[in-house]
Amino acid sequence: MLLTNENLKLLYKTFVRMAPFDALDMPEASEVKFKVIKDEDIYGLYEPEPHIICVSAGRCSHFDTIVKTLLHEMIHMYCFLEGENTYEMHSNRLFKKLIKKTADLYGFDPKEL
Repeated sequence: MLLTNENLKLLYKTFVRMAPFDALDMPEASEVKFKVIKDEDIYGLYEPEPHIICVSAGRCSHFDTIVKTLLHEMIHMYCFLEGENTYEMHSNRLFKKLIKKTADLYGFDPKEL
């Protein structure tokens, strides 16, 4: 199975060592709980304190979607770590900036992140 808690952790470990996350103060994978959920209404979710990143098997069954969802939730996490009160909002200025930067780096459409 492609979408597992362990695979999410491995992908996270990879992405925190790559741009743009390598220049950001991101938590180590051991400080984050990774969960596969089965919610068909959402792709993923970030919950702070403690850090939890959820990716939904109900919406993410392909590697491409799993990666985009994980990157998206990592950006929410970074916004929270930076003290953004609206870290969960897609209209947050820092969130939009990091979405664009990440999409440009990896060749994604920013609307897909």
